[in-house]
Amino acid sequence: MHIDIYENVTQEQFANNLDITSVTIHPGVTSIGPYAFYGCRSLQSVTLSQGVTTIGSHAFYGCSYLPSITFPESLENIDNYAFYDCSCLTSLTLPNGVTNIGYCAFYNCRSLESVTLPASIERLGDYAFLGCHSLQSIALPEGLTRLGVSMFCDCRSLQSVSLPSSLKTIGDYAFKYCNALPLVTLPEGIEWIGDCAFWGCISLRSINLPAGIKGIGDCAFYNCTSLPTQMEV
Repeated sequence: MHIDIYENVTQEQFANNLDITSVTIHPGVTSIGPYAFYGCRSLQSVTLSQGVTTIGSHAFYGCSYLPSITFPESLENIDNYAFYDCSCLTSLTLPNGVTNIGYCAFYNCRSLESVTLPASIERLGDYAFLGCHSLQSIALPEGLTRLGVSMFCDCRSLQSVSLPSSLKTIGDYAFKYCNALPLVTLPEGIEWIGDCAFWGCISLRSINLPAGIKGIGDCAFYNCTSLPTQMEV
């Protein structure tokens, strides 16, 4: 079943509706409310028109057959859990203008292979990309100072990470179980690497530790079996 929407989508408006297969959000709509399409497991196509600025928390949570979504240039905010467990989502390109990605926003999007983040990003919530098993590379925009807790934990296909020069903190468990990651270049201004940040990165063979680093958390490099046994700061 296809539905056309001409007004702001309210909280839980279509939650757990298994008949909806496609949705078109028409001009005039500015927000998609919390839990709007929660659990719509048959949903396979979403068209968002220019004007949408906010995708609320849990809005597309568990839409497990949604393969892709194109975001309008007007988008500013993707709230917590917005696309949690959208396990068929394969790629993600966010327009310049998005400033916030909430925690767990793309948690467990297991088929997600590519993510393009805009320079406008100011905040990436904790756990945002945890369990994105197919993600292969990520470039984080300049201006970010903190990489959140478990941000890319269990991204087991991740092979390339580009960190901005503005980064100061890598959160606890940020890259835990990134089994395919061979190399990390830390920016000179990095100050803190959190607990278990690179736990179990068994392919990691090279990482620099800048002279200005102030602290390394417990078990930060535990079971990184390809790293030299001694690393110099």
